[in-house]
Amino acid sequence: MYARILVPLDGSALAERVLPYVETLAHRFDSTVLLVRATTPPEEITPAAPAGPTPLTGPVFDPLPVLEA
Repeated sequence: MYARILVPLDGSALAERVLPYVETLAHRFDSTVLLVRATTPPEEITPAAPAGPTPLTGPVFDPLPVLEA
């Protein structure tokens, strides 16, 4: 009946409590179990640095004066 069983996990003990039930179903139906680990996107883990000046958006400097010898 179930060829594949997809189990999303997030690393919590609560999520892993489903594993014994998945194991029972997989044995009963001779299923393949696919475990998927859900993670937090990197942009939510490391806050993005505020955008600083770049060569295109930074302040414009006057060219250095030419010194005559």
